[in-house]
Amino acid sequence: MVLSLAALAASVHAAPPASADGYRVTTELLAELPDDEMSPTVSWDGLHAAFVEFGEGRRQRFVLDGVRGPAYDEIVGHAIEFSFAGEGVAYRARTGDQWVAVVNGQPGDLYDEVRELRFDYQTSVPYYSARQGAQWRLVVGGAPGPPCDWVEDAYPAFSSDGEHHAYCARRGQDESVVWDGRPGRPYEKVEHVTASPRANHIAYAAKREGQWFAVHDTTESAGHEWVQWPLLSPDGERLTYRARDRGDWFLVLDGQATTDYEEFGLTWFGDDGAHLSFWGRRGDRWFLVRNGEPGPPCERLDPGLAAMLLKGENGIGVAVGGEVRWYDEVSELQSFSQSLDSRDHVCYLARRDGQTHVVLDGLETPWVEAPDVPEARLGHVAASGGGE
Repeated sequence: MVLSLAALAASVHAAPPASADGYRVTTELLAELPDDEMSPTVSWDGLHAAFVEFGEGRRQRFVLDGVRGPAYDEIVGHAIEFSFAGEGVAYRARTGDQWVAVVNGQPGDLYDEVRELRFDYQTSVPYYSARQGAQWRLVVGGAPGPPCDWVEDAYPAFSSDGEHHAYCARRGQDESVVWDGRPGRPYEKVEHVTASPRANHIAYAAKREGQWFAVHDTTESAGHEWVQWPLLSPDGERLTYRARDRGDWFLVLDGQATTDYEEFGLTWFGDDGAHLSFWGRRGDRWFLVRNGEPGPPCERLDPGLAAMLLKGENGIGVAVGGEVRWYDEVSELQSFSQSLDSRDHVCYLARRDGQTHVVLDGLETPWVEAPDVPEARLGHVAASGGGE
C-alpha cells in the first residue's frame, strides 16, 4: 500500500519520500495558490486540486489543476464537488441574476436558483435542483425532470448502472415519486425511496388517509401504522420492510410478517436474493438471524446504520452485514455513504493482542502515524489505486 500526501502550497517544494513501518509516504505539489484564492479543494483520490480565484473587476474563475475556466460574477467556492471516483468536478456559478451548474467544464441551463449540486456516490451521475420562478426541477445527468413545487434533492435513488433514478417531489398538497422522469401516484407523504441495484425497480414508504404503505414499483402493501426502510433484493423482485401496528414492530418479507423480535436492526439480502438476514432484539440481547434461525446472543453497544458494535463472549465485535469481527477494543467506528441505497463503507480502529489496526471495509492494516505536514500546506492523504 502506498499513501500519497497531496499538497496545495505557495512556494513550497515537494519533500523527499519518507518511510514508516514498511509504508512509503510521498508528497506531490498539485497547485500553487494565489494570495486571494478561495476554498481550495482536493479530489477524493488526491490527484486533482481546485479553487476559486479573483480576476479583473472582482470576477471569479474556477481553477482546476492550474487550468483557469471562464469568468463569472460569483462562484460558490465552498461547494466545489468532485465525484468519488475523481474524474468529475462541478460547481455553481452566477452571471447577473442567473445561476448555472458547471459540470466537467460544461455549463448547463440558466436558472433563478441552483442548489445541492452533487455526484451520486456509486454511479458518479451529477444532479442538482434548479428553480425557475416558483417551480423546481431535479436535473439528473443534465436532463431536467418535470416541474414541481418542491423536490427532494438530497439523495435521489439510483440503480447501480446509473440508468434509472427516483426521488420525492410535491405538487400542491400531494407528494409522489418521480421515477425516470414520470411522476407516480399521489400520496400525503412519501419517504425512504430506494432503487434495486441490478434492475429497474423501486420501493418506498407512502402515507394515505392515516395509513402507511410499502410501495413496490406501483403495488401497495397492506396498510400499517408506520412503514420504514423498504429494501429490495438485488434483482428487485423481492421486498422487505419494517412496519408497526398497535405499537408493535415487525419485519415483512414478501408480504409475510416476522413477529418474533421486539426490534429490528440491519437487514440485507444475499447476492442471489433468495436469503434474508437481519439483526433482531429480544429483551436486551441481539441475534443475527439467517433464514429464520438466530445465532448466539450479543449485547448491542452502538446503533449505527451501516454497522453494529456488539459485546459478546469473544470481546467487542463489529457487525457489517452478516460478518462479525471480534477485537479486544474498538474505537472511532464510522460509516459513510452518499446515499442510503448506495454501498456503505465502514471504518474503525481496533486493537487485538496488543496491535492496533485501521479497518476499512474488513481490510485490516497496521496503524501508521501520519507524516508531518508543514503549516504552509493543505494536506490530503489518499490511498493509491490497484489495491497496493
